Amino acid sequence: GGVRNTSSAARFSNLIFTKNNANHGGAIANIQSTIQLSNVVFANNTAVAKGGAVYDSSSTTGITNATFYG
Repeated sequence: GGVRNTSSAARFSNLIFTKNNANHGGAIANIQSTIQLSNVVFANNTAVAKGGAVYDSSSTTGITNATFYG
């Protein structure tokens, strides 16, 4: 995957996540964490089990101005 955020807080803006792959969260796996995303594009990300673009487990995700496709 593109990002694995575990037990922390993160903020990402003005990014493109493209062609990432993982078991959980093709682009982002957010585990017991908080993440804020703004002005992001998720393109053609895949996951084997769950969360083609974003996977959350006991987490909080805020998303503003995002495009998902693929």
